[in-house]
Amino acid sequence: MSERRVRTAVVEDDPLLRTLVEAGLGQHPRIAVIGVFPSGDRFLEELPFLDADVVVMDINLPGTNGIECVRRAKPQRPAMQFLMSTVFENPAYIFDALCAGATGYLVKGARSPTWRPRCWRSMGVDRP
Repeated sequence: MSERRVRTAVVEDDPLLRTLVEAGLGQHPRIAVIGVFPSGDRFLEELPFLDADVVVMDINLPGTNGIECVRRAKPQRPAMQFLMSTVFENPAYIFDALCAGATGYLVKGARSPTWRPRCWRSMGVDRP
């Protein structure tokens, strides 16, 4: 019997990083990337139709930023988990994101070999 896959969405404005995150998460057999969004505004438009368990959300998005997206989305989807992705280890941003309803955060780093395993663990899955 196979285990249920974690339905995941990615919200990232940088096209290259968005593709890399989608591909990196998609390599895991227990993660299904079901939505990829270039902006917080686009994510919020699609939220009523999105059945994700976890959303990897960039904090610094043009238009509606990631923290505000979580603040608006969490009341509509209380079971949805938000994992913030940021280049900043700014405690104020992280605190605001957690107060808005985020579950945790990951610091972006192109040279960080631990990003994917940390993301997987936060989703409750082990290394494939």
